[in-house]
Amino acid sequence: ISAALGFAGVCDALLLDTPSERLGGSGRPHDWSISAQIVQQAKCHVFLAGGLNPENVAEAVAAVEPFCVDVSSGVEIRPGQKDPEKVKKFIEKAKCSS
Repeated sequence: ISAALGFAGVCDALLLDTPSERLGGSGRPHDWSISAQIVQQAKCHVFLAGGLNPENVAEAVAAVEPFCVDVSSGVEIRPGQKDPEKVKKFIEKAKCSS
């Protein structure tokens, strides 16, 4: 938390994501209670990423209250191919929970 907050004073926004050994996202959620603490204390916008999908985005937004959310693999049919219905559902769920 302190590392993230150290950057909050020198940037316009923070992106909170699950750690990964490879480039890009991990497709796995992380501890949203930590993200919520950062949102409450940061003096900048906070974007939430990490394992978000249509099934969990409403819960994530309610728990963390981020400025916005980021999604990629959570709305894919297969790697690199987005499912328009999953994208639509994700947006609907994210909007309804904010």
